[in-house]
Amino acid sequence: MELTSILLGSQSNNEKERDQCLTLLENAQSENLSLFLKRLCEELNNEESPIEARQLAGLILKNNLYSHDENRRKELAEFWVSCKADYRQELKQQLFFALNSNSKQIRRTSAICVSVIASVEYPIGEWKSLFEDLIQLIEYFKNSKQVSEGVLVCLSFICEELGDENECSEISLILEPILNIIQQNEEEIEIRVASITTLLNSLGFVWEIFESKEDTQIIFNTIFSCIKNSENEQLIDLSFQCLVKIAYLYYPSLDPYMDDIFQV
Repeated sequence: MELTSILLGSQSNNEKERDQCLTLLENAQSENLSLFLKRLCEELNNEESPIEARQLAGLILKNNLYSHDENRRKELAEFWVSCKADYRQELKQQLFFALNSNSKQIRRTSAICVSVIASVEYPIGEWKSLFEDLIQLIEYFKNSKQVSEGVLVCLSFICEELGDENECSEISLILEPILNIIQQNEEEIEIRVASITTLLNSLGFVWEIFESKEDTQIIFNTIFSCIKNSENEQLIDLSFQCLVKIAYLYYPSLDPYMDDIFQV
């Protein structure tokens, strides 16, 4: 059976078919995990496969890279890092391609998988070009709104996965593309929401930006614009959350903007 059929069968209401397909998946995983993960990546990136099969492939992939159990998570991370660099790069490339999927669900699933890999590789210096790679993806697909949204969701997940305890000054590279996307997509609410969410999740890493009055002003102007020029409640709420987080992290930077804050 091909992987697509096995994945769909593993969710079947027919108990016999479901058990058979689950056994096939377990055997493939235990016999050759590297090959199994590669096949899952290919399935996730296959636009001709049903969404259900692709999402399940991404979920299984994620579960073989990350666990909430600390010991298991360490084992999975050690396995991934032990794989050859070319192999890891190939899988990451497949996941990047999936960020351009026609399906929002697949873009989100791929973004989660990328963020999990980033949480393993980036802290140990194995993916130093992470943020540059994501920016280049936006630039390569310059007119693709779905790539912009996919990358933004991915960046947001990455910020969550890395956490404030990780040194991540390179994340400041993403601020300009984020702010540009917000300004260039005034009518695209989903993209603006993804952008402001990413901005919110990245604020803990970009302290260097708030040492520049010019950069600080751009950030505040963007946030105020989202509040004043939108009727979308989610976008407005996220923008206010940005103000709250800036107040918590960079309180002195608020002083020149107090009148504006009171106005909104």
